[in-house]
Amino acid sequence: MVIFCLFDLMSKNLKRMNMFKKYFSGLVIILLVMYPVYGQPGNKASEAVKYLEERGEVDFKIISYDSQLINKLSEILSVVNVNGNVVTCNANADEFVKFLALGKEYVVIHPAGYYYKPGDNKGAVEDWQTYPTYEEYDSLMHVFVTNYPDICKIDTIGYSVEDRLLLGIKISDNVSELENEPEVFLTSTMHGNETGGYILMLRLIDYLLENYSSQTRVTSLIDSLQIWINPLANPDGTYTDDNQTISGATRRNANSVDLNRNFPDPQDGPHPDGHEYQPETTSMMDFMTKHNFVISVNFHSGSEVVNYPWDTWSRLHADDLWFKFISREYADTVHQYSSGYMTGFSDGITNGYAWYSINGGRQDYVTYFLHGREVTIELDYSFITPVNDLDNLWNYNYRSFLNYISQALYGIHGEVTDFVTGQPLKAEIRIDEHDLDSSQVFSDSLSGKFVRLINEGKYNLWITSDGYQEKRIDSVSVENYQTTHISIQLVPIGYGISEKLIDEQQMMNLYPDPVYGILHTEIKPEKSGLFTIEIISVDGKTLKTIDEINIPYGGTVVNTDVSELSGGIYFIRLRNNNKVWVRKFIKSE
Repeated sequence: MVIFCLFDLMSKNLKRMNMFKKYFSGLVIILLVMYPVYGQPGNKASEAVKYLEERGEVDFKIISYDSQLINKLSEILSVVNVNGNVVTCNANADEFVKFLALGKEYVVIHPAGYYYKPGDNKGAVEDWQTYPTYEEYDSLMHVFVTNYPDICKIDTIGYSVEDRLLLGIKISDNVSELENEPEVFLTSTMHGNETGGYILMLRLIDYLLENYSSQTRVTSLIDSLQIWINPLANPDGTYTDDNQTISGATRRNANSVDLNRNFPDPQDGPHPDGHEYQPETTSMMDFMTKHNFVISVNFHSGSEVVNYPWDTWSRLHADDLWFKFISREYADTVHQYSSGYMTGFSDGITNGYAWYSINGGRQDYVTYFLHGREVTIELDYSFITPVNDLDNLWNYNYRSFLNYISQALYGIHGEVTDFVTGQPLKAEIRIDEHDLDSSQVFSDSLSGKFVRLINEGKYNLWITSDGYQEKRIDSVSVENYQTTHISIQLVPIGYGISEKLIDEQQMMNLYPDPVYGILHTEIKPEKSGLFTIEIISVDGKTLKTIDEINIPYGGTVVNTDVSELSGGIYFIRLRNNNKVWVRKFIKSE
C-alpha cells in the first residue's frame, strides 16, 4: 500500500521528481527490507516516506545518552541537536537507510515550518517582522545599494542548484576600493529552514547603513572595516516550494545535501559527507578564499548558544581562551537585554565537539583551511522564528553583533614589507610555542597587512617568507579590547651580495656572458692557494659549490657546468681564507 502511495506522490510532485529518482532505490530497501526486519509500525514508515518524497529529507528523534552512538550518527546523517538524551536527526533517503540498519527506535517529527502558510507573511518587509518572498529579498538587497551607494555595494557570491542568487553586501566607507582594512563576514541560513538569522542579517545591513554618520560606533566600524553580510546562504532550501513563501522550507539544498556537512574537514579531509561539493559550497569557498576575512560567523537555529571550534575533534584550538572570551562577551551582552534567552550549556556558550561532533562544517573549514576565526551561533530554539518573535530576537542580539564585528579591530595588527624595496610581502606569522592546527596567520600579498586575534598576554612571533631571512620579535604585548601595532621588515636572503672588483687587474674574468652551458672563470690570484667557488642565486641561496681548488700563482681557468640552471641573473663567489670576491653573470635559456 505504501509503495502505491509512493508512486502516486511521485506523479504529483514533478518539481522534486529528478531528485527523488536518485533516492528511490534506497526507499525500496527501506520499505521492503528494513520494515519486516525491525518491525517499525507501518504508519511510521509511511510518514517517513511522505516527508522524504515531499522534501527530500526527514526529521526524527531517538533517545540515547550513548556518545559513541551519537558520533556514529554524525558520520552517516545530520545530527541537528542533542538535548540531554534526546537526539534530533535529519536524513535524506540514503542516510535514512543507513540509520535503519542500526536497528534503533525512532519517532518521526514534523519538519520546521511545515505548517507555515503564505498568508502568515503580513506587513511590509521593511518592518522586519515578516519573511520576504525571494523576489522581495533580491529587490531589497539592491535597494540598499541604491539608497546608500557611497558605503554599500552588492556582489554575487554564486548560484544555488536551482540558479537562485547567493548575494553578499559589502559595507565600508570607500566601498568601491580594496582598502588595507580588516575584512569581516557574517552569513546566515545555510540550513534553509533556520530563518531567524536571515531576517536579522537583513535588518543588520539596514541598521548599519541607516546609522552611518549619525551613530559614533557604527560610523567607526564602517570607517575602519570592510563588512560583508550574506543573509541567505541556501535560498533553494528556504524557498523549497516556490519563491513566494518559506512554507515547506528544508534544511538541505535542492540536491538534498546538508551544506554544513559539505566542506573539507580538518580530520576527514575532502568530501567528508560522501557528496560532491555543492554549487553553494564551492561558491562560498571561492568567495572566502578570494578575501582575507579576519573574523566570521554563520548563524543557525535549533538551539540558543555560541558554538566555537572545534566541531570535528576533541582537542582544543590554540586560541581556545580567545574563543571562549569572545563567545562569553556575545552571550553576556545578550543576557543584559533578555530574560531566559541563551542560558543553556555553559550559560550560553559551548565547545562544538563537547556538544556533539560534526564533520564537514563551515566553521572548522574556515578556521583550519583558511586560517580564519569563525564561530557558529544558534539564535533560536524554533527553526523558523515566528514573525511576532523576530523583533525580540533582534533586540536580544544586535548589540552582540556589533561587539563581534568590533573584535576585528583588536589583537595584533601589522604589516610585512621587503627591507630593500619597501614592497608588501606575503608572510607567515606564527606564535612561538603556541600555534598548532593551522592557527597561524598570513599577511596579505597585496598590502602586507595581517591581523592576529589572540587573548591578552605576551607572545613571541616568528615571521617567515620564502626568499627572506626569518625574523623573531619577542614579548609582543596584547590586551583585550586594545590594538597592538607592529611593522616588520624582512631582509632578502643574500642581501649584501653585490658585484665588486678587488683591484684593477680583475681577480676574476668570466666568459662567455651570457653563458649557456659551461662558464669559464679566469682566476688570477696574487699568490697561489686553495680557493672555493660558489654559484649563488639572486636570493642568496648556494646552488653549486666547488671546494679546495688549488690555483697557482699566475692564475688558471676553472670550468663550471651551469647548464641545469634556468635563465636569469646569478652570482659567482670566490673565497680564499677571509677574502671574498663576487661577480655577476647571466644564464641564457
